[in-house]
Amino acid sequence: QIDEIDLKLYNLLIHRTELVERQPVNPVENTLGKEAAAIKNLLKFHRGNFPRYVIAKIWREILSASACLREKLKFSVFETDSCDDLINIVQEHFGSSEFDFYSGVAYRHCLIVHNGTTDLGKMTPPHDISGRVIGEYLSTSPNAEKLIAMMRESYDLLKDHPVNKKRIAEGKLPANSIWLWGEGSRPALPSFEEKFGVKGSIVSAVDLLKGIGICAGMNTPEVEGATGYIDTNFEGKANAAIDEWRKGQDLVYIHVEAPDECGHRNEPENKVKAIELIDSRIMPIILDYLNTQDDYKVMVLPDHPTPISTRTHASDPVPYLIYRKGKELDSGVASINEKTASETGNFVDPGFDLMGHFLKD
Repeated sequence: QIDEIDLKLYNLLIHRTELVERQPVNPVENTLGKEAAAIKNLLKFHRGNFPRYVIAKIWREILSASACLREKLKFSVFETDSCDDLINIVQEHFGSSEFDFYSGVAYRHCLIVHNGTTDLGKMTPPHDISGRVIGEYLSTSPNAEKLIAMMRESYDLLKDHPVNKKRIAEGKLPANSIWLWGEGSRPALPSFEEKFGVKGSIVSAVDLLKGIGICAGMNTPEVEGATGYIDTNFEGKANAAIDEWRKGQDLVYIHVEAPDECGHRNEPENKVKAIELIDSRIMPIILDYLNTQDDYKVMVLPDHPTPISTRTHASDPVPYLIYRKGKELDSGVASINEKTASETGNFVDPGFDLMGHFLKD
């Protein structure tokens, strides 16, 4: 009888798969939310001694496998004000003595897990799997169970929020789930000034970069309209840097996220445009100011590649350019790119030694 039941279960599973494959795909549907709703409904009918959590796990695997047949992850960049509304709702619902949510810029927000652990298995960055099915990228670590449960539950919390209803009506993707990744603890960084002997600032829209600056004792000025995308306030960043120099800072690091973001979003035209906008809307302002100074140095480089072909980060070496007023050198190449940079033979390894290389006389 057990063998017969197993065969019936198998045949029903195959039949269910056939039905799933016939269903039209709704681009704003969310796998996490549908899983949570289906399992919750199923467990209403539970009876007997078979463990409820095992039933939930079995159905989660079935639903995830079904999702692999038809649904892929899509994400969109939001206006920060809209994100504030959604993160406030998330904090009200999930906030506790263990969890606190804080809003950031675009899709980058922060969850503080008090007395937590970073041993969470694989918490995959969403921009690494854009266009892919999400089921296989969810951590299965027991330490991550609460976090994955929050991700699932957040769908029911956010799907009918007025911000999302408005976006759906406009034909846009909603923010109908939270996605948790990038776990870590506050780093114990040495003071930038003590390490290098200069006072430094970071101008960036990205909270991660600003956080590194704060931990290293650097200034991190706020720039109105800095978005981390191609619509960022380029001139505002340049002027913020000049303000920092006028306040007595020796070094200012201007970080522009737009080319990286366009790589993640598979936008080759905008990636090129973002680099051109750095040239036309940041560099002239910076150079006009620096040329009033007796001495200055400039270093230009990306922090990592984000190829359009993969839409995620790569670890290949990046080109860099260093210029010092009055001490120009012939690098032997006519332009700066990955190929010409490699031809110079100048290779800094490890990469974190580059700042010391830049600052030395």
